[in-house]
Amino acid sequence: MRDSDTVTFERRLNALIQKADVPGLALATIRQNELVYTGCFGVADRVSRKPISPNTVFEAASLSKPVVAYATLQLCAEGLLELDGFISSFLDKKSDGQLNGVTVRHALSHSSGLPNWLAEGATPHTRFTSGSRFAYSGVGYRLIQRVIETVTGQPFAEYVEQSVLHRLFMNDSSFVWRADFDQRCATGHDSHGQPVRKLQPLEAHAAFSLHSTAADLARFLIARANFKMVDGVYVNHFRGNRVETTGGLQWSESTKRPKPVRCCFQGQEVR
Repeated sequence: MRDSDTVTFERRLNALIQKADVPGLALATIRQNELVYTGCFGVADRVSRKPISPNTVFEAASLSKPVVAYATLQLCAEGLLELDGFISSFLDKKSDGQLNGVTVRHALSHSSGLPNWLAEGATPHTRFTSGSRFAYSGVGYRLIQRVIETVTGQPFAEYVEQSVLHRLFMNDSSFVWRADFDQRCATGHDSHGQPVRKLQPLEAHAAFSLHSTAADLARFLIARANFKMVDGVYVNHFRGNRVETTGGLQWSESTKRPKPVRCCFQGQEVR
């Protein structure tokens, strides 16, 4: 049975999404490192009018990147990778451009100097000295994907599924499209409220191709808060030598009491 606060909250949220003309949304609440609530509102798309459910799969987009960082830190904790190791040592230097000085840490923290995206066939190159400042980079994560494949000897999607998604019971998440997503995916809508073509990635892209549910992403946030599997690496190394990220895309956490902890992904690309 739901308490009166939950009923009031859901009533208000339904009113807000109708006022803002949002087709639908799903949310999850974490309290004391436990998933305590999932809420589903509206429809997955305005053509089928299929309601959002706890099993509705959404494009995680750039929230793919924290999952990839988590997998990378596990490899560091296992001694298979070093945060300050040069990514060029794992890649074909002839085809990967000017990567001298770019480390795993730089790529993960968006301080590599690499651009956000590259045109088809373009060669990666740094735009400033790696580690000197922040600039959001999907290319950095594309290269991390290749580093992971080189170190593990496995396809990227396969490794992440085994080492992260399966371990964290994120059973409704994948970096490649699954057949069971066909009937339970949410569709984006344009500025006129019309559904747009649904991305169904047949190949994994570390920077953006994760599909997931609200509950699965909540499970990841719980694991991220604990970070027990890679605690030594994360606390002692990843948080060191921090780069200013003002205005960039980033996780945001509010821990002010008496309000509960709130997490989101916000910001814009810094050029």
